[in-house]
Amino acid sequence: LDIVFNALFTVELILNIYAGYYRPFLSSAWNWFDLVVVATSDASMVLTVLGAQALPGLGVLRLFRAFRVFRLVKRVRSLQVIILSILRALPGVVNAFALLIMVMAIWSILGVQLFRDKHVNFYGTFFLSMLTQFQVMTGDSWVAQIMRPVVEHGYHYATYFVSY
Repeated sequence: LDIVFNALFTVELILNIYAGYYRPFLSSAWNWFDLVVVATSDASMVLTVLGAQALPGLGVLRLFRAFRVFRLVKRVRSLQVIILSILRALPGVVNAFALLIMVMAIWSILGVQLFRDKHVNFYGTFFLSMLTQFQVMTGDSWVAQIMRPVVEHGYHYATYFVSY
């Protein structure tokens, strides 16, 4: 399947060069990007087929073929609207993310102060506490792994988790 896509991209590039002549073709940054991606993919494929040891990371560069989809954004109006809407929403998302980090930091500091002596693996340092709070926030087995061992030392510690 990789060989088929590689061949299709190579044929498309050759047709694009032929149809657009050389000078107009080379004046577009997207065409240069296509040329580099297809040439890298072809070189990697040839080395693989010949059984030669490919350069480290050369095969990973084939993943740049996925970025060719972004060329559609400038051609399809509805995609432009979606991308612009996402970009306009980013400042609000960043503010919400900053607020979330601050709440996690406050509860992490409380967790270190309350639990560091008895639960070093979860609340021994601020960064371990942040990781633990992230696990609690995502719901990733936090009841069995974190809350139950902590609450065994006193049920009043359950208010810490409930308030979070």
